[in-house]
Amino acid sequence: MTIPPMPPGLPAGEETRLFAAVDLVNRAGAKSFEFGYLHEDAPIAEAGWWAQAQYKGAKLMAEHHVSPGHAAEALALRLLAGATCKCGEQVALTDAQPGCRWKLTGEGQQARWVSGCDAPSIPIEAGELGDAEALRRKVEPRMNREQRRAFERDRRRGKV
Repeated sequence: MTIPPMPPGLPAGEETRLFAAVDLVNRAGAKSFEFGYLHEDAPIAEAGWWAQAQYKGAKLMAEHHVSPGHAAEALALRLLAGATCKCGEQVALTDAQPGCRWKLTGEGQQARWVSGCDAPSIPIEAGELGDAEALRRKVEPRMNREQRRAFERDRRRGKV
């Protein structure tokens, strides 16, 4: 995925937020990523920025943010919240949450969200990109019995 040039006058850190989100959306199997604004002649902070990712049969969106980087970061956080890491643990975005701690590392074009574990990446075939069920089938065998039971319990309760 490519990112168009950033508009002039954006706050510091915008490029980092945007590149990290695009990288995560791409690794999560999105078919496309877009961002834009709702209000044409408004100042940047009042333009109503949005970001969206298209997956197989689903569109995920974050709206009404002060900049493209903030909209993209909100989309990344939606992807990570409640997600299952490649190690089988639930993704944690703070140290206070249980699970595998994910952090934003790097700056600019080198920025990306990374897991705190050293589990190997899950190989996904081209036809499975954006397919949550295919990913679930790949992640489940990595879980131990207790983790599989908890996952099934959460899925029955609609948490996954």
